[in-house]
Amino acid sequence: MELNNSPQKTEKMAETKIVILTAKSSQSFDDKLEDLIQTAGSNNTVSQSTWLNSKDVAKILGISTWTLRSYRTDGKIAFYQFNRKILYKESDVVQALENFRVPSFSTFKSKK
Repeated sequence: MELNNSPQKTEKMAETKIVILTAKSSQSFDDKLEDLIQTAGSNNTVSQSTWLNSKDVAKILGISTWTLRSYRTDGKIAFYQFNRKILYKESDVVQALENFRVPSFSTFKSKK
């Protein structure tokens, strides 16, 4: 079996980097990302949106984090994902609540 060491393949291989994150460094990365988001939100330099994590959204909606996960996969709530970090805009959570709104009983009666 002969290896093809053409210049093009060698260049492509030289550009490839492999990064291995340990659980500790991954958690550190997540913490730094959370700090960056908090700082950006307080300085209003990146976005004026309020960002929430899954635990906060589940608490606001009164559902479990597993139910929230199924809402994400079913497309019932918008979210943003960077690596393993999942965040929600407060405005998207409010919109999701509006989508789940059921008209009052009096509204049904008045349509007759």
